[in-house]
Amino acid sequence: MTFLNLKTLLLLGVVSVNVFAIKAPTEGYGVEKSSRNMRLAPADPSMTLNGPLEEVTYKANKLNPRWARDLEKRKPSETTSGSAAAQPTDVICNNGLGRWSLASAYDIKNSLSNLRQVTKKPQIGRGPKACSRLSCEGNSAIWWCNDSYEPRQQENYAGIIAAIEAILNKCTDSSSKPELVLGQAFMLGNWNVIIRSDKNYCTEPGGLEV
Repeated sequence: MTFLNLKTLLLLGVVSVNVFAIKAPTEGYGVEKSSRNMRLAPADPSMTLNGPLEEVTYKANKLNPRWARDLEKRKPSETTSGSAAAQPTDVICNNGLGRWSLASAYDIKNSLSNLRQVTKKPQIGRGPKACSRLSCEGNSAIWWCNDSYEPRQQENYAGIIAAIEAILNKCTDSSSKPELVLGQAFMLGNWNVIIRSDKNYCTEPGGLEV
């Protein structure tokens, strides 16, 4: 076993512990591992890292300090804006979600910017009531939940981005300083996106780029 492989196993072990410790965004729901297939170097075989976007980025940089620089050189154009994707059938804001705490709109916008650069197909296991935390920065998280009895794979993040944009546009409290947001967007196909506060294994604000 090479040193890199040993480091990989150790880091994956850390991620697994974190996944089991994360609480679902709403009562009665389970937590699905968020996974991404990626190459640590252009010539390397792909490998799977589990965790939200910021955590996977952190692990990849630990395994290969040049990873972020290499990725920047081959970064694709941004994923299609939500305006060209399917729009939510309903959006509920903080008045209807009193059991949750508000998130930082600034941190959510940072996470949204990072998600626009992801080209892999998002996947989530079968539901109902299965959620995967896509991103968590500061104390602010983006969750993707599947209420269908079948696993779900999408061609890109455009639909998820549309849901995030809809929540930001409708639910951001601009009167608060800093701006806060809390909302849930429901999409055709029995899935939804939740933006809320989350204090379980999040990265520091202003953190990591993909």
